Amino acid sequence: MSDKTQANLRRILPPILLLAVLAVTASHQNDLLVRFGNQAVLQAQEYMRYTVQIGIWLSAAYLLNRLLQVFFWEGLIKRTLGGVPPRLLRDVSGFVVYMLAITAIIGVVFNRPVTGIWATSGVAGLVIGLALRNVILDVFIGLAVNMDHPYRINDFILLQGGLVGRVTEIDWRTTRIQTDEGNLIIIPNSRIGDMVVTNLSLPNTKSEQELFFSLDFAIPTARATRILTASAMAVVGDGVLEEPEPKATIKGLSHEGVEYKLAYWIDAAHCSPGKAKHRVMQSVLEEFHQSGITPAQPKQDVFHAPMPNRQLDTRSAEDRAELLSRIELFAGLNREQLETLAMDLTQQVFSKGTPVIKQGDPGESMFIVIEGLLHAQIDFGNGHSATRVGHVRPGEFFGEMSLLTGEPRAATVVAATDTLAYEVSKSDMDSIFLNRPQLADDMSRVVAKRRLQNDDAYAKASAPEKAQHEATLARQIAEKIHRFFGAVFEVAARSGA
Repeated sequence: MSDKTQANLRRILPPILLLAVLAVTASHQNDLLVRFGNQAVLQAQEYMRYTVQIGIWLSAAYLLNRLLQVFFWEGLIKRTLGGVPPRLLRDVSGFVVYMLAITAIIGVVFNRPVTGIWATSGVAGLVIGLALRNVILDVFIGLAVNMDHPYRINDFILLQGGLVGRVTEIDWRTTRIQTDEGNLIIIPNSRIGDMVVTNLSLPNTKSEQELFFSLDFAIPTARATRILTASAMAVVGDGVLEEPEPKATIKGLSHEGVEYKLAYWIDAAHCSPGKAKHRVMQSVLEEFHQSGITPAQPKQDVFHAPMPNRQLDTRSAEDRAELLSRIELFAGLNREQLETLAMDLTQQVFSKGTPVIKQGDPGESMFIVIEGLLHAQIDFGNGHSATRVGHVRPGEFFGEMSLLTGEPRAATVVAATDTLAYEVSKSDMDSIFLNRPQLADDMSRVVAKRRLQNDDAYAKASAPEKAQHEATLARQIAEKIHRFFGAVFEVAARSGA
């Protein structure tokens, strides 16, 4: 016998025993009361008869209600719905069973007509209903929700007004919703019955979410949609689904600029809408910053100071230098060196699906992502297709080991969206190292820390051990840089740079 069967038997055993004891007592009540006087016996027998009969009806109702709970609600209904049966419907079924038992007691045990009682109770019910109409409305809407199932326990719902949360309970009067902030919102059923409710968990847990942004008219629409789409794709797997693919489209125009809609899909069973929205918004704002653009501003602004630069133009060397200053690898360059490097950069545009570099190919350049998203893949040589190991977002770079040391490409990088990037060649770095050869050590430390981030031993190490790992690897990379740019460093040494 299974544990579940034993547990069910233990639950229905008390009402069975109670009913059996009362039935046996009823069959032997004369023997129990024979020692009393005739009057006492008759009176006691009358009370005992009523007590036993009432007990039989109530214990039968107790047994029937327990059978309904165990085999119907927690058995058939739970298997059918795949979740916890609503408490409200279970309470209603128990109420009906006990009301039928009470009616039977009045009609059978006391031999009284029940029609008059129901008529009297109807008048009383009318008076009570007028006094408690809001409560009754809550109850009936709660019953309708449990029978129609517009939403169920554990569903994520969006209420009219913007409230989003997970349904935790539907009882007689209220529906309880838990928000992402951990707050429990209690809404009367009558109020929620008048609202427009969007169930984010039906017909399945996958649902489309939308965010809206307004960008200036000066920003090309192709650039705007590329940035927004890449922003959502950058958090795929962190609450946002890869399929269907996130997509940015033009929604309309306003007095501030062009309105864009960013649509993405989530699985509410694994990530709440609020958390997914936060991650996408954070990604969009980060990419706006790296791309040098800001959301549209009201056009009636009055400035009593120099107009701030709201958009960075990638065609301007000065703005390119500003974008380069945000790259960690070039943090050691002064403004003049940044502007010199910015003038020498080659701007590249890669269509979605285009391989930018391929694993094992020779190369002497690196790429800085300005807009878009790329996926990094490595072929481990096990006969399977290449494995995706990460992605490259705006403000990040790749191919730096080939640029600084001449090593073959360590991975294949493919454009996941239309991508804008700057290519930095070895000749571009020659002039940098010629004027400031000490930058090789600074860059080697940045590259070393970057390469150690995915190392398990490094992640588990203590702070002193991490510092030692970084110093050792940075020294090795610096030696490779000096060998690869040997002629440049010799010239710099002779000139005393």
